[in-house]
Amino acid sequence: MLRRLVVYSASVTMPAFRGPSNIYIEKRSLAYLANRLSLPVIKSYFEDRGIKVNDDSYALSEMIQWVWRSGIRRGDPITVFIPSDRSGAC
Repeated sequence: MLRRLVVYSASVTMPAFRGPSNIYIEKRSLAYLANRLSLPVIKSYFEDRGIKVNDDSYALSEMIQWVWRSGIRRGDPITVFIPSDRSGAC
């Protein structure tokens, strides 16, 4: 049982807010538990200048960047679990 605790420790958590990194290239099973929205101050800055900001496109872009840190960048097969429902129906 102690071995499982080590395997699932914080050391294998891939932060959603970290920049590009090869640290997680060995990861094959991913669970995307973030529901990202653009920052209100940045969104209002663009919208005040007539530029529409789409939160769903922003979230998708962030998720793709996060997934790209895994073994997929080497062409390895991966499994991704995405429990978030962006429609708000849950």
